[in-house]
Amino acid sequence: QWKILKEKTRDFQVKWEICE
Repeated sequence: QWKILKEKTRDFQVKWEICE
């Protein structure tokens, strides 16, 4: 589950960087 959360966090960071 931690791995899934890590992947989601990473995906969120990628989307956040794209938004910026």
